Amino acid sequence: MVAPTRFGRFGGDLIAPDENSGRIYAIAPDGSSRVVASSGLPHGGDVGVESEGFVPAHFGARGSALVADRLTPGNPHPGDDAILRIGGAALGAAGVRSGDLLVATEGGARTDAIRCRASCRVRHVADGPPPAHLEGHIVFARGG
Repeated sequence: MVAPTRFGRFGGDLIAPDENSGRIYAIAPDGSSRVVASSGLPHGGDVGVESEGFVPAHFGARGSALVADRLTPGNPHPGDDAILRIGGAALGAAGVRSGDLLVATEGGARTDAIRCRASCRVRHVADGPPPAHLEGHIVFARGG
């Protein structure tokens, strides 16, 4: 996912989580990479940060952040084949703003917000259901 220009010194870079280390990386157009932040979330295969999404401009209290919870029988996080949702009001109450990067763990849907301007700050904003097994990007829907 490409960072918006307002994402500090990483604006325009490809942002990628590493589920094994919990670090979030920025990959510049020249192929070089830098650590954006260490999520502080659980990490490792089938557990760590895998899902990400940038909060869009004009996202508000009536919007929602959505991510797939994959049914994975036999996994320590078996999932439930649903779409998990957190409302814009709850995200706003947790201090999440447009331009922030949301990252969530594959196992248990633990979610952090990362805000980069002159420096980057990481804040824990939500916990999903413990059996959750996230797959894919976090997407945003604006309320009507």
